[in-house]
Amino acid sequence: MDNSDFSSFRELRENINRFMHGLFKNAQSAESQALDLNSSQVHVILLLRKNKFLSMSELTNHTNVVKSSMTNIVDSLEKLELVYRFKNDNDRRSVFVSLTETGIEVANGLRREITNSFKNRLTNLNQKEKDMFFNSIQNLSLLFHKMENKNEK
Repeated sequence: MDNSDFSSFRELRENINRFMHGLFKNAQSAESQALDLNSSQVHVILLLRKNKFLSMSELTNHTNVVKSSMTNIVDSLEKLELVYRFKNDNDRRSVFVSLTETGIEVANGLRREITNSFKNRLTNLNQKEKDMFFNSIQNLSLLFHKMENKNEK
């Protein structure tokens, strides 16, 4: 990777982070507002909603958050009784995180609010811009998939 690739990667990472932050920024369900959740906590809750449970390492990989920060995020969610930790029976060193029943309710509310917020934002775009947006997301997804498959060979 030369300097221009590194610079492009940094710019790409910043743009993706800005996109993800923007996606979660205005997504506040009644439950999440009452709990005063930040965007990192929302991201973790939604990841756990999708995956049922993840290891701490998987959470850090999915969020690009350092392990110590992820520990703080999970600690705060555990205090709110939204998540719980458990150990892997096969490897006691591995710690997994899952949503509680309350966490599932909050996650479902957040998902609804993100969908509604996204739909509302789309009304600011004309049809050509909407098509361009969705095509761009689809192209990014296809390119990421291609990069992953190339690395597996």
